[in-house]
Amino acid sequence: MTNLFSSTRSSTRSSRRRSAAIAAAGAVTVLGTLPFAQAAHAASGFQRAAYFVGADGSLDVFGSNSDGVWSKAAPVTPAKSAPAGAPVTAVRGPSGRLLAYYVGGDGAVYESCGAVGGSFAAVTGSGFAPAGSPVSATLTGREVHLTVGSSGGFSSASDDDPPMCGTGVHWWGPGPRPKWWTVGGDFATVGYTDGEVGVFQAGNDGAVHALWGTAAGQWQEATLTGTGIAAPGAGLGATVSSAAGAGIRTAAASPNATAPTPGATSIFYAGRDGRVNVEHPATGGLSDKPVALPGDPEPSPWKAHVGALSAADGTTQIAYISSTGTLFVAGTVNGQWQPPKQVSSAGFGIAGSSVGVAGLGGDDIDVIYCGTPPGHIHIGPGGPVYTNPALGSVVAGTVTAAAQ
Repeated sequence: MTNLFSSTRSSTRSSRRRSAAIAAAGAVTVLGTLPFAQAAHAASGFQRAAYFVGADGSLDVFGSNSDGVWSKAAPVTPAKSAPAGAPVTAVRGPSGRLLAYYVGGDGAVYESCGAVGGSFAAVTGSGFAPAGSPVSATLTGREVHLTVGSSGGFSSASDDDPPMCGTGVHWWGPGPRPKWWTVGGDFATVGYTDGEVGVFQAGNDGAVHALWGTAAGQWQEATLTGTGIAAPGAGLGATVSSAAGAGIRTAAASPNATAPTPGATSIFYAGRDGRVNVEHPATGGLSDKPVALPGDPEPSPWKAHVGALSAADGTTQIAYISSTGTLFVAGTVNGQWQPPKQVSSAGFGIAGSSVGVAGLGGDDIDVIYCGTPPGHIHIGPGGPVYTNPALGSVVAGTVTAAAQ
């Protein structure tokens, strides 16, 4: 098998699964399609899956099994469950089930379990958060950590993924309300095996900020860049690698002085010059200097979304859509970033619309986007293969999430 960025196959593969919260938006041009082998109502067996809230307000899902063939999209919830195109986040829970979360039209937070139609439940009362608020889920040890945007900040919960859907969510209480928080803006989270979670956002001051939370609900704040660096509420990407030092910097440490977890956390965002930047929070909540990825491809919009994956083979992979609507993918080889590679022609998607990345490594990547209709691209040894799994209509600006 051939790595997209190298003729040498990566030598290490871990059995640990990674998840990536992903978002994508806009009209796209689908360059090719594949037949579909299974109906979406059998989605509980998906190895990789993508969720989105359709134009009718239903939570929809499509996915693939070991054969790599992606199903058609089908609804999990009734229509009018959430605002059309509302954000959704997804992760594979400790039990192996696919779990998805969103804020419904009534302001309650909902959980979908197993990607099976009808298997969903409210985990808060109505009015908990503004309808369609941003959400992000990540694994922290043997639990799922859920973060929900709210007025002036966010709220956090842990989910121990019990057999009955909607019964295992435990809220931490009111979360931080930092003065720099961009209300309604995107944010990214990463989880650590000791139960700690990192929440990252481009604040209203244009700086990238971090909040590190412990399982006991204690928070430590850090500012990671100077002001005016990132667009407020921009589509940050964030990953934590399985090997310390992976990425463009070789020096990396735990997210703060008390966290024993090894491995590098990477944060990605589009700079004013249109280049994607990466940085690594270090001991004490500090950060190294942001560094632009090598090469000088077409610029990305300042507020562009960046999909990110820390893969099982030890590489890091990202994807974004440039100012001309072209999809680019970049990855590491032996810990060093390679220049972004063009995967589509111009006009493929809306400039800067968010995408997500799933997969096991440089020779096995799934990039999922949500236009009209949504779709997915598999990048393997044979090159990009495009799939259109949509059945219903999707609004521009739709946010999607994927898990593997």
